[in-house]
Amino acid sequence: MPSPCLAIRSSLLAFLIGGTRLAAAAEPAPAATAVEPGITVPGVEGDYLRAVHARIQDRWATGLPATPAPAPGAAPGSAAMADRRLRAVVLFAVRWDGTVAEANVGASSGQAAFDRAAVEAVRSAGQFQIPPVDIFSDDGLVHFRWTLARDQRLHSDGELVRREDPLEEALPRLFMQGRMKEALLRVKRRIDAGGEGDPMSLFARAWLARHNVDPVADVEAAAVLARLGDARQVDRLRAGLAFPSTTTTAVNALRSLKADVCAAVLPRLSGGDVRARLAAASILRDAGDALSEQSPCAQALAAIAGDAKQPGNLRAAALQTLGALAEPAARSLWPALIKESDPAVRAAAVTVSARPNGGRAALYRLIPYLRDPSLDVRAAAAAGMVHSAGELALDQFAAVLKDPDPRVAVAIARELGHLPTPAAAALLGRLARREAVEARVAAAQALAARQDAPARELLAPILAAAASDVRAPAAIRALAVPPGESAAPPADPEVAAFRALLADHKHAEAAARLVSEFDRTPQRTMVAFFAAWVENPPTARLSTAATEAPPAPAPTP
Repeated sequence: MPSPCLAIRSSLLAFLIGGTRLAAAAEPAPAATAVEPGITVPGVEGDYLRAVHARIQDRWATGLPATPAPAPGAAPGSAAMADRRLRAVVLFAVRWDGTVAEANVGASSGQAAFDRAAVEAVRSAGQFQIPPVDIFSDDGLVHFRWTLARDQRLHSDGELVRREDPLEEALPRLFMQGRMKEALLRVKRRIDAGGEGDPMSLFARAWLARHNVDPVADVEAAAVLARLGDARQVDRLRAGLAFPSTTTTAVNALRSLKADVCAAVLPRLSGGDVRARLAAASILRDAGDALSEQSPCAQALAAIAGDAKQPGNLRAAALQTLGALAEPAARSLWPALIKESDPAVRAAAVTVSARPNGGRAALYRLIPYLRDPSLDVRAAAAAGMVHSAGELALDQFAAVLKDPDPRVAVAIARELGHLPTPAAAALLGRLARREAVEARVAAAQALAARQDAPARELLAPILAAAASDVRAPAAIRALAVPPGESAAPPADPEVAAFRALLADHKHAEAAARLVSEFDRTPQRTMVAFFAAWVENPPTARLSTAATEAPPAPAPTP
């Protein structure tokens, strides 16, 4: 009979051997060389996948279902749980704060307990890191497809799943989130796939509609959309009237929308800042829209011109603008202002008084001002005489043309450019031989503007001489450039090259260039690129989606 101690030792040894077998059956040891593969995806996407992997790791290692060796008579499924080929795919989503929104089995392992453990490993991971904005899907969640396995792969097989709405719905949201490069890449994928429509025009309009921190680029972008008929750009264009560098662009764009330029500049015209009021008068004159006498801008201009307390240059600008846009209102003012002591006001009154077809009456009224002490008044009188009396005025200039200061000659030359008579051409020929460069340039430009036979005969030797004389004024040499050509190289060769691609119908190549240069191209150049695209789309008639108004401007991220 065995001793009690020997019986205990035998029982303990049997227990240990059985436990070892149980453990071996439950979790077969992987081969020494079997190592869980790493996640090699680059960029922010890979960084976040590795962070998710680290959170799931402990949960899967401890939550993997135990698989004891099947006892005699046990169900067949118990043995199946030990199969190292088991793998379950879990689909889950993470919210903006890193919490799990949903987790479900995407592909079953065939074993319910194994599937439950895989889902629980994700759910019990707690709160993941806050996801970067670049990996969100259009529904505001970050979606994953993750495979959890029993073999050495364990939980290393995870990937990001992007859920995208139709481009027309996604673009406004992506712009609001500041994900413009991602939006552009989606557009490029759609172009590469050969889809219908013009997705790049859709993107371009949305990009141009957003506020740009560069004020010049912002106005230029608004002007592009205005030319396409987008009336929502009026406020952006009005803001552009405040800067000399954007005034012309803004005025032209407002006019293309048939917007009320007077309403845009009236606050500045009625304010107390002299420079702002001068700029407002200039903007109205450049816009060229006729004003009725009842117009608030006409009334404001009249009040400025008639106010002796205002600076002379401001009063003169107001009167000249009034004469150009509201002649009846100016007509009632100039008779008194032409007697003012301020030469600027007096010169403006002389200019306004010289209406076309004034004949001898206008000529005789203006002749006395050719002897005015102010050179500006004399220049205004000489130009006004040609403007009102035409060829009748030419015999009156013998004295003033002897003035060494070229301003009178320049004023006369500019008006002679609108008087297509041989006598006027002959006088321009005399002015073109003056010593003063300003007079020669003005005369040559006036001859070039006329294009009648006497003018061409006089201009030809001037241009020939300028072509062989490097000291000749550049403005005269430029007149020799054939029509349709430019005397200067393109302002931006990159834009010219991009336009050439579109002209050659190489829109796919142009789209690739937009994507590759998007992050490193100056904002004004990007405006020019997108303007070129919407003006030269891949088809003559854009799809309905591409011609819709762009989404409301998104805040700058």
